[in-house]
Amino acid sequence: MKKAVTNGTEMVVLQILLQKDIDIYYAIQDNTVASYFCKAILDVFNKSKKIPVLATNNVYSNAGGLISQGTTDYNIGYRSGEIAAEILLKGKKTK
Repeated sequence: MKKAVTNGTEMVVLQILLQKDIDIYYAIQDNTVASYFCKAILDVFNKSKKIPVLATNNVYSNAGGLISQGTTDYNIGYRSGEIAAEILLKGKKTK
């Protein structure tokens, strides 16, 4: 199940609604998610319902998420630059 939110209040409300329908929560690398991660996500999922939280970077696992695997903002920016160069300089077609 995928759901989108635009602010922290929506995220907290959605977590409360989702907790009965999910077995695991995957936290993406996102500023809104990161700023509410400890209090909102961990309290609702880990402590209240024992739903494991997986994440995209170690900021989340260091804060109490079960495990994380992913990349850094630097790596994302670097790869984005490589993709832009392929399109702008080499004429690679996009989909």
